[in-house]
Amino acid sequence: MNIAIVLADFYSDISQQLLDSCEKALRGVGNVQTCIERVPGALEIPFALKTLANKNSPTALVALGCVIRGETYHFETVADICAQGILQVQMETGVPVGNGVLTVENMTQAQARTGKGADAALAAVRLAMLAGRP
Repeated sequence: MNIAIVLADFYSDISQQLLDSCEKALRGVGNVQTCIERVPGALEIPFALKTLANKNSPTALVALGCVIRGETYHFETVADICAQGILQVQMETGVPVGNGVLTVENMTQAQARTGKGADAALAAVRLAMLAGRP
């Protein structure tokens, strides 16, 4: 399997932990090759996913990042656009995407959920198998 990972670096410590758990899970799957594309933040994830889906023909994609609620409406906007964009990429390209973008209230919640990178990786693998993708 060829898995492309898009990693939003806005909260770099959280993102790195998500990536670590994702890569660990993929090593457990076996014959998996990965490439990692880093983007500034969650809003850039859908564009990078679609670009990689069209350019590299991966077996599956994984989106990793974190959006933490602040004092403004910006949190809802970023979280919603990112989630909708991830879904749109899957539907338009037929390439499954494991969604490991955390949407949390604070840094404590983000730290507690960094293992979700593994969940996103395994979801991408399962969807690729369901779709019969090599």
